[in-house]
Amino acid sequence: MKSFIIFIFITLFSATAFGNYKNIDARYITHSSDTVKGTMIVPLDENGGINFAKLQWRISFIDTSGNYSRIHPAEIAGFTIINGPEKIKYNSIETEPGSFVFARVVIDGNLDLYYFYKEVLEGGWVEGSYIKNYFLGYPTSAKLDYFILIKQNGEKIDAHWDTFYKKMPRFFSDYPALAKKIKSREYKFTDIYRIVREYNRWKNKTLNG
Repeated sequence: MKSFIIFIFITLFSATAFGNYKNIDARYITHSSDTVKGTMIVPLDENGGINFAKLQWRISFIDTSGNYSRIHPAEIAGFTIINGPEKIKYNSIETEPGSFVFARVVIDGNLDLYYFYKEVLEGGWVEGSYIKNYFLGYPTSAKLDYFILIKQNGEKIDAHWDTFYKKMPRFFSDYPALAKKIKSREYKFTDIYRIVREYNRWKNKTLNG
């Protein structure tokens, strides 16, 4: 047992000290709503920033008692990384029956907006890539932002530019004025933040009378 603990310590030290990782304060929420505090071993990208895409599939966590675990999306409700003044939140969501991922929360409200990271490669989607900008086309290896929207009632939709005008108006049928703005292309895919914020303002006003 002692040799196993030493092996784990050496492995973690090597990964964080010499690999593209760093330890960041974090906490996760269990399915019973308990909070577990500790440190997350966070993967870094080639520029030394957090590799948000890799956090979608599993996390490596050390709790305050020193217990190490690898956690998959179906096992917890979500987690938060505390990176200095920045709090980066991921929730576990079901993308298809029985299949879960951690998705980064961008806007939290009556309508939640999540980042999900994919890559276009030879005309197909490859999961697990990360970018900061949009490429509106299909060049080989172009990387795209991809979004997931979830209402409080559980209604969910994937959003990316090539199906945006076809799918989104129907999703916002409960708010016809917003659906009309999308149909008329007053709102475009790159306005996704504005769309979600407008829906949340309308929903809050509706609920609060």
